[in-house]
Amino acid sequence: MSQEKLNRLLSSEEKVVKKPQNFPALPVNTMTQLHALEQFLADDNNLSAISLYLARYIDSTSIENSVRKLLTKIITNNLAQKFSFQGRKSKLKFESL
Repeated sequence: MSQEKLNRLLSSEEKVVKKPQNFPALPVNTMTQLHALEQFLADDNNLSAISLYLARYIDSTSIENSVRKLLTKIITNNLAQKFSFQGRKSKLKFESL
């Protein structure tokens, strides 16, 4: 989904963005929950819908703040500690998700 389309959909006319139907509970805390989330997001319609839903956490002034906010909504610290971006130090690869 393009940024332009996302901005249009989230314009002032858009009052409420609802969580997609059958969306797994967030934040995920186990690998099983994480895999269920990945399967859910494999469907393009689900991916688009959740992108719109999570867009409300985007801070237009800071990419870093946006990433932190989004990650805390998606994955618990307990599970996130098992990952590094490239899987270094015996951790799982976050980039492979």
